[in-house]
Order: sequence, then C-alpha cells, then structure tokens
Amino acid sequence: MLSLIAQACLFGGFAVSMLVTWAGQFAKRIAKNSKLAGYAIAAVAIVILASPICLLMPKLSVSTAGILQAPDARFYEGFVYNESSAIPQNCIVYTYDPPLFNLNNRTAIQIGDMYNTSQLAKFEKQYGCIVLDYGYWCHTPNSLCGYANRTFNLTPIRTANFSRFGYTYGFYYLTEK
Repeated sequence: MLSLIAQACLFGGFAVSMLVTWAGQFAKRIAKNSKLAGYAIAAVAIVILASPICLLMPKLSVSTAGILQAPDARFYEGFVYNESSAIPQNCIVYTYDPPLFNLNNRTAIQIGDMYNTSQLAKFEKQYGCIVLDYGYWCHTPNSLCGYANRTFNLTPIRTANFSRFGYTYGFYYLTEK
C-alpha cells in the first residue's frame, strides 16, 4: 500500500500536542485538580481527533495493485537485483536509477550524463567498459535511451521480457558506431 497515513499521523501528533497543551492551560483555569482535568480533556480531544483519521484510513492509502506500472517496476527491480552480477565490476553503468546498481556493488551514473562526451571518453578509459541499463524508464516517452540507440552499438549482456507491456529490459555494452 502506498499511503499518506504517516503524514496524517504526524500532523495528528502535532495537533494532539497542541490540544494537550491547551487542555492543561484550560484545566488550570477551571479546576482545582488541574492535572486530572487536563488528562480528561486531552483524552476526549485525542478521541475526537483520532476518530476521523481512523475512519479515513482507507481513503488515505492506495493499493499498489491499482497502479498500472507497479508490476512492471517490481519486475525491473528484480531483474536488476538478480542479473546485475553479470555486469563486469570494472564497468560503469549509465542508468536512470544509480542507487539500485550501487546497492548491487556496481558503479553507476545518471543516464543524462551520457551527453557529456568528454566525461564519457574519460570513463571509457578509466573503467574499460560502458554499460547502458535499458530499464523501466527507457520505455517512457522522451527517454534518453533513444539517444544511446542512435549514437552507440548496443551489445546485450543480459535481457529479460516483461510480458504485460511487451517491454525488453537489459544491460548493454556501449561501443562507438
């Protein structure tokens, strides 16, 4: 579930804190045993505040099953976790999601840096090979992967097909055309 529950609870926490403070001040004015009165007022305020939050919980969350791209994104993430070991460790990966590769012990950089040809040449000398992660975001409109297709030869390292959308994901060596 993707949700706004944490944000609602955080906001609710601030509201409860304010209500408890106000309840304490109010109780001091009207009661001899202000501590007990303050707790009673705070309890009533918490119930009044918590009830709508609890009742609205289903409205504050979205099932990931209702998000069209969710299975696709999960498939892609699984592909990276299971297949990134096929990328030689001396390579640098151009990707939309560098941390995903960093978590899998691979050096990675944002795909947008591919336009920097002097940096690309430097990396080619420094790392020995350049790899393109042709992942989930390469199948979206205006992706930068089209530039890679037009500019470089792509030699597959590992590929996989996701049948729901017919997308092919893969890791490709980039070499000059």
